[in-house]
Amino acid sequence: MSPQKANLMRVSAETCEECKSSSRFWSQVYDILTRESGYQPSAPAVESVKNAFPDEKPLPWLVKLADFATIVFDSCLQPAVAGVRSSARSNRQITVESGSLVVDLQLESDNVQHQYSLTGQILSISNSVAQIGGAEVVLLSPDKVVQKTRANELGEFCLDFSYGDNLRLFIDIKGERGVGIILPKLDDPRMEPLQ
Repeated sequence: MSPQKANLMRVSAETCEECKSSSRFWSQVYDILTRESGYQPSAPAVESVKNAFPDEKPLPWLVKLADFATIVFDSCLQPAVAGVRSSARSNRQITVESGSLVVDLQLESDNVQHQYSLTGQILSISNSVAQIGGAEVVLLSPDKVVQKTRANELGEFCLDFSYGDNLRLFIDIKGERGVGIILPKLDDPRMEPLQ
């Protein structure tokens, strides 16, 4: 910035009330920000925040209210193409049925980074009044909620997660009994068949 322009700004800041007010405000903001790095909240404040946002526990009533789905199709049970029988599968297609609902699932795994992706679509095979769009989809491990989402208007959903042992998927649809799906053990490179 040229010295003339800097001088004009200084004169304006000294004579203009709006400029003075703005300068005081930004000076206070600067002071607060420079002190921020040294601030440590008190132990009771930290404890209070932790108590306000506890870890989400599994919803045990889901297990009691859900009908566990029956497997209609599992790509793991299909013969592999000749010559690749020994290769580890990283994708798996599963179709399950429960009452008037069918759920198509695709499990994809990255065994190196232990990352998993579960995409699915909920379909009704009857003229049910079920509201599939907006259905709540909850992925549970034995001791916590891993992830939650809602199905879109077409019944589609997607979950990305890094936890892969003893997982159960629950789908709550208005007007229908909940659907429970026991997922395969994901960290097994052979992708063992569902029981």
